[in-house]
Amino acid sequence: MALEKFRVGHLAIADHLTLGIAAEREAADFKKSRLELSKLSSWKEIGEAISKGSLDACFVLAPLALLLRSQGARIKVVLLGHREGVVLTVGKDSGILSPLDLKGKTIGIPHEYSTHRLLLYKLLNRVGLSLKDVKEKRLVQLEFLTALKDGKVDAFISAEPFASIAEEEGYGRALSFSREILAHHIDCVLVVREEFLKERGEAVQELVDAMVRSALFIYQNPAEASAISERFMGHSSASVRKLVSLDGIDLQLLSLLCADGRAPVSRLARELKLSPPAVIYRIKKLVSSRVITGFEPELDSGKLGFENVKLLLSLQPKDELEVEKLAQFLKMREEVGRIVRVAGEYSLEASVFVKSVSQVDALARAASEKFPNLLKSYQPLIVYKEHWRNSPV
Repeated sequence: MALEKFRVGHLAIADHLTLGIAAEREAADFKKSRLELSKLSSWKEIGEAISKGSLDACFVLAPLALLLRSQGARIKVVLLGHREGVVLTVGKDSGILSPLDLKGKTIGIPHEYSTHRLLLYKLLNRVGLSLKDVKEKRLVQLEFLTALKDGKVDAFISAEPFASIAEEEGYGRALSFSREILAHHIDCVLVVREEFLKERGEAVQELVDAMVRSALFIYQNPAEASAISERFMGHSSASVRKLVSLDGIDLQLLSLLCADGRAPVSRLARELKLSPPAVIYRIKKLVSSRVITGFEPELDSGKLGFENVKLLLSLQPKDELEVEKLAQFLKMREEVGRIVRVAGEYSLEASVFVKSVSQVDALARAASEKFPNLLKSYQPLIVYKEHWRNSPV
């Protein structure tokens, strides 16, 4: 018996890469549906297609999803597409060196109801400007590059790979990454028609699980993921590969930063034989792509009135998806800091900051109730002093 179609829409952007990887690596083995991808050219087309029912599901901008819902579209969000990853790119000869220089300039945006426009508003607001101080020009995704190259816009704010391509081809440069404007913001979401979700919920779950695994695959297999991304997005530029893979200079930079995280940009530039702006750009890209996940102060938790406890979790043999769900559950707790994978008897180690060790037991019990078939045992260890040692990559 032939499987029924599951029609999913997307754009040719890096935000939707998990869908492309799930389709290429796992869709052939789906048991509940036959995945059929539709690559559309604009958010307007996406909105019309899901509203009219010509798609069963699609990626869509979060603000646009809210608008569609308010206009009567019976859709529900089932998965976040990603966090961060939006870039404000300016023309190389635009004269724009800071957000203040955006005043009076023409800026390309993908949609009136977009996270991009909200980010632009927030960035302008920081320097005493508003959206009234710039000229907005709505563009479909594939128009960003030609519009910037031909001088029809002075800048654009978009998803990747357009910022990387403009940088690689020499007519654009990144001015601001969205994580600098609003850390951990949501951009795209995967929505499903309510009727389809109700009738074929197992097919939706099958796709969602595959996409979560695909996100892990990107981090663990950057070279293979980059090859899939070129096929999925249709951009053959070397810039696409840089979105999910590192080159030799990136590895040298990471090695220098691990040896001395406070090294001045001028010294890094000399070591790498690059200009200081080029070093800053690479660091921002490594942060934006979550290769560098943060810069953290070293605190004495005791002086703040907290116990520093390492919670070691021993898990039953389970698939990677369940382990990731447990890790995400822990990350949402305010008392939990860093979570790392460990080898040996225990699978996860969580840094927990609490007033008393009894709170750690309460946390472990909550995790056990949430994942009764996953958590085998746990061990809290009070940390009296912790030393960190940086090592080269």
